[in-house]
Amino acid sequence: MSMNIPAENPFNYNLPVSPDMFYGRQPDCDKLCQGLTANKGDSYALIGGRRMGKTSLLEAIHRNLALGSERFPVFPLPLMLDLTGKGIHSDGEFFRCVLEDVKTSLSECLGMQVDIPELGIGQPPAPFLTRQLPQWDRWVMNRHGRRLRFILLLDECEQVACQDWAADLYGALRSLLVGSATRSNLKVVMVGSHGFL
Repeated sequence: MSMNIPAENPFNYNLPVSPDMFYGRQPDCDKLCQGLTANKGDSYALIGGRRMGKTSLLEAIHRNLALGSERFPVFPLPLMLDLTGKGIHSDGEFFRCVLEDVKTSLSECLGMQVDIPELGIGQPPAPFLTRQLPQWDRWVMNRHGRRLRFILLLDECEQVACQDWAADLYGALRSLLVGSATRSNLKVVMVGSHGFL
């Protein structure tokens, strides 16, 4: 006697979808990737209700940028940071987390171990990165023949919005995103629920 066992549902509402199950949002993903890597480039905020697929879209953007770097006019280095449970308590700690990923990503993209200075406790992040980004840009230009573009993919931004240091973080990010020495090397996608809005 054979029994019909129903197929297991491949979706889990608590988790982002796997790449093979990402469906229907590829045009959105492609448009965002093109905007993030255009010569001038844009930054974005993705805001929506819970369980709408924001993290899945963010992960798809990360995959597309990481796997398809040859098709973009700049050399994208996507850095994904989930702000849930990171234990970040200051804008300095946020940027130190980012710099850990920067070191790993730069080492991989350049094919060698790179040393980058540490952001000191109490050291303002925006001036520090304003000094560092042009050097990293030169390294990538020499190796790959294209300008460097770090793309910060920040998930669960509402975790930061309520912190007393949020204004310092946003101020530093704004300074880097509009500063003439850094704006071509950094773009951001901030993702959050309606609470972040």
